[in-house]
Amino acid sequence: MDNLILRSGGANHIIDDKLISGKLDLYPDKLIFQVHKFHNPSYDTEILLSEIQKIEFFNTLDFVPNGLTLVLKDGSNEKFTLNFRKGWRSEIEDLIAQNTHAL
Repeated sequence: MDNLILRSGGANHIIDDKLISGKLDLYPDKLIFQVHKFHNPSYDTEILLSEIQKIEFFNTLDFVPNGLTLVLKDGSNEKFTLNFRKGWRSEIEDLIAQNTHAL
């Protein structure tokens, strides 16, 4: 069941003010960002849902509503631009709540 992809889509991961294009997959317990083949695979990222403290929105270019910030419990942020950010946030928050109640 942990290998079940619940949501998937194209995304950009913002790392050191660079947009790294790839694909974001949501699993029951984690998010995995995989870069497109022309990027360095060291930018691949796995984020456990249990490490997410909160999720915030931001606008790129100050007006494009496509930014999603994952604020992690260690104080760091992971930023992505993607389509349907409200759906992503809702689904991630629902999974975090389910996983919290399962403990």
